[in-house]
Amino acid sequence: MARVKSGTKHASTVVTIPRPWQIAFITALVLSQLVYVALSVWSFFGYNHSMNGGGWGLQAFQAVQFAYPILFAVAGYVFIRRRVAGTVPRWFWALFLATIALIIHFALQVPINLLLNSLMQPVYGSNNNPGWWYNFGWMWAEMAVYFVLFCGGLAWISRRGKRA
Repeated sequence: MARVKSGTKHASTVVTIPRPWQIAFITALVLSQLVYVALSVWSFFGYNHSMNGGGWGLQAFQAVQFAYPILFAVAGYVFIRRRVAGTVPRWFWALFLATIALIIHFALQVPINLLLNSLMQPVYGSNNNPGWWYNFGWMWAEMAVYFVLFCGGLAWISRRGKRA
């Protein structure tokens, strides 16, 4: 094992993933998103005709949720477009960043929901309180905060990369 003396510069290590695996990853994510959108649209217009007790609010929340991963993917693409050459690698890394952000989002959502449920003990989507903010507004605000944190993290990473 060779040791590197402190203060010496060494080349960055680039992790390469074969193009077929990149395409498979992109295809899997795009197809899963299309299935989710199709099922949301089907549930919105198809089988659920009795929209009472927060039903329309729930459908509007689902519409926002299927746009949410797309928003992360676009932000990832904007961040990666000048750092990676080629269309397939750009989309691969943009979707990879979006996937990591969504994993963190859903991992944080569980403890936050448990905390909020223990403090407020709400019944979401019911006739008890049909207000939009009470039922879905705080979730939309939570998604906005996660997106701002994601973009802030990307900006922080890009600033650190320019100083190095």
